[in-house]
Amino acid sequence: MRERITSGRDSRPVGMLFACQELVHTRRLWQLVQRSRVLASRRLHFVVGRFMFVGLISNALDLSIFLLIYRATESIFAATYTARSISMVVNYALVSRIVFQAGGPVIATFPKYAALVLLSGFLVWQLVGAIAPLVGGRMVIAKLSAEALVYLFNFAMQRWLIFRRSRRAG
Repeated sequence: MRERITSGRDSRPVGMLFACQELVHTRRLWQLVQRSRVLASRRLHFVVGRFMFVGLISNALDLSIFLLIYRATESIFAATYTARSISMVVNYALVSRIVFQAGGPVIATFPKYAALVLLSGFLVWQLVGAIAPLVGGRMVIAKLSAEALVYLFNFAMQRWLIFRRSRRAG
């Protein structure tokens, strides 16, 4: 035998009130998610697609230079930073104009971008050093694996920190 407990204003059982309130909160949350549609946004998909296209161009340049420098010096550090510094200029021009369509002042965004390149270069250098022995010293596989691991980090930093102000203004 269940005892029927009711709230003061309503004759429905208390458990039913909580369930209704929870349903209302869930519905409001769902409506909020549907309105924002961050992950389903066409604009975000186009930005990611352009970022991938530019990334392929930059990574082809970066990998070519990396392999040339690594064969000449056998230094992962020298090869990584030489390749990054050369491909950085090409990548910045493409990312700022084509991917994020920033149009903002270079003086405001380039120093942040250069800092990100240094940080991601450090991460790739460390990852290549760690992955290379695991793949039998195959530098191409180690370099591509390290770049793939750092890829989403770079996209997020560029989209939300580096080109943020310029994106909002446009």
